[in-house]
Amino acid sequence: MNLHKNKKFFSINIYMTKRERIQMFFDVLKAAEKKNVGRTKIYYNLGTTYYYFKHLLNIAVENGYISVDDKKYNLTERGTQFLKDWREYELVKKQAESFVDEAENLRKRIEERPELEALQKSFS
Repeated sequence: MNLHKNKKFFSINIYMTKRERIQMFFDVLKAAEKKNVGRTKIYYNLGTTYYYFKHLLNIAVENGYISVDDKKYNLTERGTQFLKDWREYELVKKQAESFVDEAENLRKRIEERPELEALQKSFS
């Protein structure tokens, strides 16, 4: 089941953006990435209310992202793939933001050229 089709996942808090909810889900999975993690450890790493934590953890377990064995939580293959995909997304996003910043800096340098200032004044 895709997360974007899981209405329960996105009903956590109507005031949160979709990306914030997915980031919180990522944080739950990231905390469970270590082997045999207890529920408390995952909760402390999330930094949210217990209600949201419990809701996210239940979704992760119900959808096969985390397995539970004797009150210890482990990331499944599906959870590992989600983490890999999210990390790749974050990397690509950071690179794209860097390119946008670089383009803006180039545009500003071009606009600051004296010949362009004279051109601007000639139209005033």
